[in-house]
Amino acid sequence: MICPDCDLQKSRLSDTINQRGIFAYFGRTLPYVEKDVAPFIYRGEVQRALGRYKFSGRAGSSRAFAGYMAACARAHLPLGDIAAVTAVPMSPQKRRQKGYDHAVVLARQLASQLGLPFWGDLLKKIYPTAAQHTLPKLARSANLLGAFEVKDPQRVRGRAVLLVDDILTTGATAGECAKMLRVRGCRQVYLCCAAAALQKGDKLPDGA
Repeated sequence: MICPDCDLQKSRLSDTINQRGIFAYFGRTLPYVEKDVAPFIYRGEVQRALGRYKFSGRAGSSRAFAGYMAACARAHLPLGDIAAVTAVPMSPQKRRQKGYDHAVVLARQLASQLGLPFWGDLLKKIYPTAAQHTLPKLARSANLLGAFEVKDPQRVRGRAVLLVDDILTTGATAGECAKMLRVRGCRQVYLCCAAAALQKGDKLPDGA
């Protein structure tokens, strides 16, 4: 048995964090998102550790990932302006099938470490959709159109929230959630993910 923290400690990116402070991806321009950050690039040991977390029931890894996400958020986001943390949700059917929602688990851990309220029921996925990673880039936004709703719009009106997901790829899923939050009156949406898959035009710190 491998401890969740050891999964990440084996990563070269963890070495980079230890030597340089915080290794953060940030700077992609996503519609409806004020700023997005992630402590890891989605590759190597981090990619494998997230795969075990998502698909092998390794929910205990959430604590280790959330610790890095919290450090990244403290360094790059205006936490004093953020009212609460919420998550990109699974559909109820998929959550029942899997037994847990990996983004919700991460978001709850992150909220606890940041000392912010956790609004786990703020967003709801209304119906199941095809898995995003199985679709070409141009089809991903259409796949999610109308798939999410804000359950309590009054709660977000005029406030900023921190949206959490595990992996940022094209940004279609997080962007659709952020759009619904903004449409319902949310002032700003910030995004924090455990890892980001590099896309053309992404900005990285020197030496990354």
